Amino acid sequence: MDWSLFRRRAAIGLELPTPVRLSDLGFAREPSERVLLSRDRLDQFDADTLFFDVFRTGRRDEIVCIGPSLDGIAPAGLALSFAAEGLAGPIAVRHEPPRMHQQPVGRFVLSAPGLDRVRRLRITAGERSVVVAPGAPRADLLAGHRVLMTLSKDNPLHWIEEWAAFHVARHRASAVLVYDNGSGGYSPEALATTLARVPGLRRAVVVPWPFPYGVGGRPEYPALDNFCQTGMLDHARRRFCTTAASVLNLDVDELLPRKGPSIFDRIESGSLAAIHFRGLWVEREGVREHEQALALRHRDCGYVWRSQLAAAAAGAGHRLCRTKWIAVPSRCGAGAEWGVHEVYAATEDARSTQSDWRMTDETFHYRHFRQINAGWKIDRWRSSEPFDAICVKDQQLARDMTRWLGWRNDRPRHGGRRSNKT
Repeated sequence: MDWSLFRRRAAIGLELPTPVRLSDLGFAREPSERVLLSRDRLDQFDADTLFFDVFRTGRRDEIVCIGPSLDGIAPAGLALSFAAEGLAGPIAVRHEPPRMHQQPVGRFVLSAPGLDRVRRLRITAGERSVVVAPGAPRADLLAGHRVLMTLSKDNPLHWIEEWAAFHVARHRASAVLVYDNGSGGYSPEALATTLARVPGLRRAVVVPWPFPYGVGGRPEYPALDNFCQTGMLDHARRRFCTTAASVLNLDVDELLPRKGPSIFDRIESGSLAAIHFRGLWVEREGVREHEQALALRHRDCGYVWRSQLAAAAAGAGHRLCRTKWIAVPSRCGAGAEWGVHEVYAATEDARSTQSDWRMTDETFHYRHFRQINAGWKIDRWRSSEPFDAICVKDQQLARDMTRWLGWRNDRPRHGGRRSNKT
């Protein structure tokens, strides 16, 4: 494959990371006891990634290496050194380890005169070393854009296209950034080509991200090995989104209907760095087989949980789906960490001032589509029963679908299937 030809297409880009493996240096990451308790998904534990990517940031004389926590690496005593030909002096190394379990990813920040011009970097541990080509600065791709961002694996392309089209039409997103977690049913370039078809979308960037997702641990404990998605978020923040106007973090099974202005307008017109918002489950009646769910589109799922509507009206946010967020990267200080569900305060100073720079807005809610699900985690694609007792038509979602994309969310009779034509 000639990637250079693909990159020259105006509206789309495929950006390849430069990973570094522990096994190339004679090391491995061992799962903790908590992770070992989740025996059913140990194949998803990342035992081999040292760095997801090594790249030049665009700052003068700087390279960043982003990777999972160094905890659990065996044999003990991993000590890294960095060198490059043509430098007049040594490379200064600053290790920034993880600061909270919600973001278990760290960074090595390298600096030296002329380092930003280095084309080969040697990374050494003990008697073994690897040579990598640091990636180029890529903040230019999304500079000034309103970015819709996600991590996705094997979601059908028609789901991804509809997800992007909704947020471009309703919220005027101008760019989409998708990290593809090793999808088997289509190539990264097919994904990028699909996104390029979305009307009004000015930029689509796809990043192959084929790292193990992580085991997650038992429900009563924090997910201690959630390196893949948290690594993707930190990578997006530091390599692609530094000069983006704002960034909306939603999964492919999540849409954000809303009264009033675009969510991008909402945050950009104020002074906050981040706004969090909760979600409501929505679904369709009569889905009993996974093949039925895979054939659905977002437009087919127009019924919201009654209990969550009541909880939202009563201000009982703990009964809703966990928060997602939108952020202005330039306002996210060094004390903030981009996580899956929040932009977290990771330092005492950030925590003491968090009411000044972030908030949870309870006046609107994203919709979490139970059946827009490839079945990788749980069988939540089955319709709730008894359907009429649990679900009611989602008037806000129907209005937004009709107004912004001309879709109808009519309930099929007797749980039967209907045409997906608009």
